Amino acid sequence: DAHEQAVLLFQNQATRGKDPALRAFAARMLPALRDHLNQARAMDRRVTARR
Repeated sequence: DAHEQAVLLFQNQATRGKDPALRAFAARMLPALRDHLNQARAMDRRVTARR
C-alpha cells in the first residue's frame, strides 16, 4: 500500500505540481518508485505462493 501511495503522490506532483523544481524531482524519482513497487509486488506473490 505504501509503495502504491508513494507512486500516486509523486505522479500527481510530477504532472500537477506548482513548483517546477519539485515537479522535476518527482518526475526523476518516479522510475525508481515504480521499480520498487514492482519488486514489492513480486515479493508478495512469492510469499503468498509459499503459504
